[in-house]
Amino acid sequence: MSDQSAITTTSYKSVYSSIQSFESAQRIAASLADSALVPNAYRGQAGLPNCIVAIEIANRMSMSPFQVMQRDNAALSEASCSICCS
Repeated sequence: MSDQSAITTTSYKSVYSSIQSFESAQRIAASLADSALVPNAYRGQAGLPNCIVAIEIANRMSMSPFQVMQRDNAALSEASCSICCS
């Protein structure tokens, strides 16, 4: 077994490729959504779908879901700031 995290892989496999993959992603997403360390858009029951999408993007890009979430959060913050501060 490799030293890689359970939520990132070197070979891309979509979380939507099988029921087992999707159920695994749901369990991982639920743990992320319960964390206070993830951005607000990913927290709680309402953030669960966002967590699943972040896991999918992370797998495609060989990144950590945390990196995807932080990048997305930064992009959203920057966009909203430019709208309200213009």
